[in-house]
Amino acid sequence: METLAPSLWVDSNVVDCWGAILNYEEQFKEESSPWRHFFPTGCLTNAMVNDPRLNEDQHWDIFSTEIAAQLKKEDATLSLVELTLAPSLWVDSNVVDCWGAILNYEEQFKEESSPWRHFFPTGCLTNAMVNDPRLNEDQHWDIFSTEIAAQLKKEDATLSLVELKKLFSRYLSYFKHPKHASVAKVKPRCPKLKWRTQMNHIDCGVFAMIHMESYMGQAASKWDVGLCAESKQQKSLLKRMRFRIATKILLHEENVHAQKMYDLACRFHNEFDDPTKISMIVDAIKNRGQRESQE
Repeated sequence: METLAPSLWVDSNVVDCWGAILNYEEQFKEESSPWRHFFPTGCLTNAMVNDPRLNEDQHWDIFSTEIAAQLKKEDATLSLVELTLAPSLWVDSNVVDCWGAILNYEEQFKEESSPWRHFFPTGCLTNAMVNDPRLNEDQHWDIFSTEIAAQLKKEDATLSLVELKKLFSRYLSYFKHPKHASVAKVKPRCPKLKWRTQMNHIDCGVFAMIHMESYMGQAASKWDVGLCAESKQQKSLLKRMRFRIATKILLHEENVHAQKMYDLACRFHNEFDDPTKISMIVDAIKNRGQRESQE
């Protein structure tokens, strides 16, 4: 959650939290509104959909198994980072991933005589990738080795839009969805949005969450997310968006610690004057790396 502070890259776990909340809120929308489902950021990897050593049917098996597993996780909308650390709750995998990321970061500060360790994210490997009876040992090895290498090199974000579209249309066809043929013919393109940026690379996660919340299938020309063109005003609006997203996640009804977060916010507001508040926030952001290495 700290990465929602201005000037920081938004962590993928925050985006997953946002997706979980939006999935939960889908049940309260009007029937005329299009149905949406947001998958976690680590749901698909390059090895799963674009490995040249696997044929189309093998890619399909891996893709369809993972998508089906995600859609069957009815409790996935409750997977808010850190909330499940409360007593008597199952700890969510996102919390474990956060812990692994911290431990990986701390490895660089250990003595040379200490054994080297690396913690992979919980969603790095799936049953279909290592235990699919339809694949032989060499094919399992290809999928496994590619994924491990991608995690170590952080190259798992290079998904092919073409291959992903092909697999998704086939998934729709399998369930006899009327749009499967049109999806297969769609040409992937990046719309020229009026709020696109050339110099701002830090707020990509914020843009992603804004797009997740506001896009309902409309044409790009009719899509309005409340942002202006790249400018100082846009930067100011993005800061407000960060605060709004953080507030919604922390105080949402699905957050089991919502009341605690509210009480802490009220205490912070009432006990400190504005200059002190600003100083505390700035110091917290500056010392974030140091605090993580000490935890």
